[in-house]
Amino acid sequence: MKILKKHAVLMLGILLVTGCAKRMLVPVGQVEKSNDVEVRLRTGERLTGTVIRKDPHQLVLSLNDGATVPVPYSAVQTIRRKPPVYDNLGKPISEIEIGRGTTHRHATVYGIGGGLLTIGGSFFAGSLIANETDGGAGVIAATVGGGGGLGTFLFLRAGKARDREEAIARIRRERQLSIEVRQDRESELDPESYRERLIEEKQKQEELRREREHLLRELEKTRQMND
Repeated sequence: MKILKKHAVLMLGILLVTGCAKRMLVPVGQVEKSNDVEVRLRTGERLTGTVIRKDPHQLVLSLNDGATVPVPYSAVQTIRRKPPVYDNLGKPISEIEIGRGTTHRHATVYGIGGGLLTIGGSFFAGSLIANETDGGAGVIAATVGGGGGLGTFLFLRAGKARDREEAIARIRRERQLSIEVRQDRESELDPESYRERLIEEKQKQEELRREREHLLRELEKTRQMND
């Protein structure tokens, strides 16, 4: 029975580690372009997608099915938002961009490898249960089916999370490299103008950093209120 407990603890640990980012309830005023949101309308309908534009009286969403939908603020009952992702300059990275840059390398490896691992562990656990209960092949099949399926799902989700993290890191590197290349070209063409623009760029970065810190503080307050 100790082995069964270890098997259950392993599954629970993977579940906790690979938990997806939870959408938090936020005021419409805190929603920004590129945010991943779930909007509940006053009619009861739910819309899930990415904010591609924020107008004075409405949000424009790109839904997960590819459709573009304007959502008047007056029609909104609640909005839940995933924690925003930013690059090194404090500029948002949209879920659409993350999705385009995400590979499935880790998801495939984790899904296959983790699935085989948990199927083997489930078979062993099922054999022990069958011996103790005289349940026979039926118990083994049920244990392998349930444990193997759950394990494959959890490892697959862990792989997807790893792929997402790599996509975000890649986008940050590419944006940083693009800025450095542009700055190098400008410095070669007009050193004086380049220095002035560099000062302006640093000022903008500092403003973005302060805005980001303010937003994170507001998110933390919202999370505490939701808890």
